[in-house]
Amino acid sequence: MSRTTGQTPATGLGSYVSQYPGDQRLMNLGHELSNTQKRISYFGSIVHPGMSLRQAMATLDKSGGTVWFAEGIWFFRDSFTVKRSNVTFRAISPTRTKFHRTTAGSNPMITFEGARCKLVGFEIEDTQNSTAPAIRLKGNRSSVEDCYFVNGYQAVNISGANNCRVSRNHIEACARPAVEIDGTASRNMVDNNFFESAAIGNYDIYFGDNATDGGAMGNNHEIDSSAECISIKSGSDVYIDNDTAKRYLNILDATSSTCVQVR
Repeated sequence: MSRTTGQTPATGLGSYVSQYPGDQRLMNLGHELSNTQKRISYFGSIVHPGMSLRQAMATLDKSGGTVWFAEGIWFFRDSFTVKRSNVTFRAISPTRTKFHRTTAGSNPMITFEGARCKLVGFEIEDTQNSTAPAIRLKGNRSSVEDCYFVNGYQAVNISGANNCRVSRNHIEACARPAVEIDGTASRNMVDNNFFESAAIGNYDIYFGDNATDGGAMGNNHEIDSSAECISIKSGSDVYIDNDTAKRYLNILDATSSTCVQVR
């Protein structure tokens, strides 16, 4: 004998009449998930593992916007360049949303060429056999925030960009300087990061030959590391705050007496 509710069948999820006790719970869960997705979608698009970064970028218009990445792993075999400005990649579930390079690469995993771009809340795993940073910022006023980098050649490279920020990241076991600022980059900030297990002879923060017009570093911390904390190989003014350089400070070819101020 078939079970019926005695009501006229209706079409559409909202007018569905439950025939079994579990149906209503599933419907409620579906509505809840749908509403959550709508709330997040109001602030940007949502992508899931299996979608490529090109597909993720296709969800944005030319003016940019926010892409929310769901839990899961995105595997990198090639590099990817974001050429638009005002693009934010943000993890819905920090440290449970991962970018992972499976084979050594000679280019960054992601390069942000546009201005005012952000990368927020990802776990990023590279291989130390790579010969390029995981993330490269080439657009002004861009940032990398609240990420966890592990086993990479280098975490972040600010290349010729101005007013960028690397903040509140945990960077572990880089084969080269964890954060490098080079190529006439100026007025950039590296603050509130944890550097862990850097190799002997490396630096946590490296200012290259052409970095000019100042930089600011504050409240960075080093743990379980044999590396020097900061290397400055330029004549630019660099301001260092708090305990950033009190453990290790190595100044190479500094040409100005005001090159470094420690307080």
